[in-house]
Amino acid sequence: MVRDPVCRMEVDERNAEFMTHIGHDTFYFCSKVCQDSFELDSGIQHNDPEKKWWQKILKEPKTPPYRCQ
Repeated sequence: MVRDPVCRMEVDERNAEFMTHIGHDTFYFCSKVCQDSFELDSGIQHNDPEKKWWQKILKEPKTPPYRCQ
């Protein structure tokens, strides 16, 4: 079980219907509403007609996550 990063609800990653891949990370969601909220906050856009569906989903967020050095 993993936690939905938006609402913190527990989600079974083996049966999750809603997920987003960013880089090497996969985020699982309890609903489409939580997934859309997360993608909007992360800068993921699905309305670019020039890109294929998988390029839209795998787009990096606007600002990279902080990494310790």
